[in-house]
Amino acid sequence: LGSNKWFIGDKAPIITAATYKNLDIFNILLEFGIKSNKLTPGEDVTSITVNKNWQCKPHKDKNNEEGSMSYIIGLGDYTGGELCVGAVSVEGVNDNIIEYDIKNKWVKFDGKNNKHWVKPFNGTRYSIIYYVSNGCKEIFNEFMNEKNNIYMFKKYNIDGIERIFKYRKNSNDLKAANEVMTKDVYKLKEKDLKDKIFLDCGSHIGFVTVLAALKGARVVACEPETNNLSLLYENLYLNEIENVEVLNVAVTATGSENKLYLSNSNKENLNTMMNSVINLNKRKKKDSIDIKSVSLNDIIVKYQPNIVKIDIEGAEQEAIPSVTNWESVESVVGEWSFRVNNSVEYFRETMNNLNNNYGFNEIIFNKQLLKCKVWDKWPEGQI
Repeated sequence: LGSNKWFIGDKAPIITAATYKNLDIFNILLEFGIKSNKLTPGEDVTSITVNKNWQCKPHKDKNNEEGSMSYIIGLGDYTGGELCVGAVSVEGVNDNIIEYDIKNKWVKFDGKNNKHWVKPFNGTRYSIIYYVSNGCKEIFNEFMNEKNNIYMFKKYNIDGIERIFKYRKNSNDLKAANEVMTKDVYKLKEKDLKDKIFLDCGSHIGFVTVLAALKGARVVACEPETNNLSLLYENLYLNEIENVEVLNVAVTATGSENKLYLSNSNKENLNTMMNSVINLNKRKKKDSIDIKSVSLNDIIVKYQPNIVKIDIEGAEQEAIPSVTNWESVESVVGEWSFRVNNSVEYFRETMNNLNNNYGFNEIIFNKQLLKCKVWDKWPEGQI
C-alpha cells in the first residue's frame, strides 16, 4: 500500500491500485504507524507491506531509499518467527546477526543495507512493515495532499463487485456518477455488453466507460478536456481495466473544431461536465483550450460500434443528423441539450429519423438528460 515502483522497472513511481481499493485499510495502517511509532508520512514512510505467514529468505530491500529505515511489528497467535538482521561491517560482510522478537513490538532496522530474514514459526503470523520506496516521496506527498484536500473516492457495486472511482471534491463529478450508477439513465446496468463495441462520446471521468468495460464491452472512450482525461485514466487503472482505447478528442459533426469552451472554473464549486465546442454562454477566449476533434461519422466508420453513447454538450444537435453510416449500431443512448436549438420539434424529428431510417433496437434519450425548459408542455409518453 502507498507508493512504489519496484514492480514496473524504470517507470515513474505510482500510488498502487491496492491503496485506492483499500483506502480505509491504508488510512488505519498509516494512523497506526503514526500514533504507535511516531512515523512521519512522506519522510519515514511512503509504503506499507502486510505479510501473512511469510518466512522470507535472507535478502536486502534494494528498492528502499538510501538512508531510510524500515519499521516492523509482528501480530498474531504464533511462536518463533524472530526477525534476523545481519549487521554490515566496514568490509561489507555480514559479521553480526541480531535476532529480534517482533511479536507486538516495534523494531527499526536498515533493510536496504542489511540482509534480513525470518526464522521458522508455528501459528498465524502477520508482519506490518513501513518503509520508504526509492524515489517515491514526492508522489506520496502529492497523494496525501490530494487525498486530504482535493480528491475523494466513491465505491459502487457493479455486477456484485465493489468498484472504486476517484473524483473531485466541490465539483459535480458525483452528479455524473449518480446519473450513471444510481439512476441508470442510459439503462446499461442490466444490459449484456459482452463482446460489444461501445463508443463513449464525452467520457468525462469514466463512469460510463468503466461500467461498459466491466460488463464485457470493448470501449472507445473520447474525452477532450485534459483534467477529466487524467481522472478517466486513473479510474481505468483503479479498476484494472485494459479493454478501453482512450482518445483525447472531441466528437463533433465535422471534426474541424479546435476549441473547447470550458464551463465554470470556480474551484469552490467546479462544473466539470459542461465543456463544449460550442460557445454556449459566450464565454471569453481565456476560458477555452485548444483541442483536436473527430467527426461522429468518421469514428463510427472506423470502429464500427454496436452501441453509441453521446453526451457532447450541445454538439449532438448537428453531429447526430450528420452521420450517414449507422450500419453497425444497434443502440444509441445519450443526452440532448436544447441550449443550441431549443426546438422540441427538431429533437422529435431527429429521433424519428434515426428510428425510421436505421431501425435501431433502442434509442434512449432519457427525460432526466434532456436539458429542456419546456417540459411542462411536453406530452407524457412522447420520449
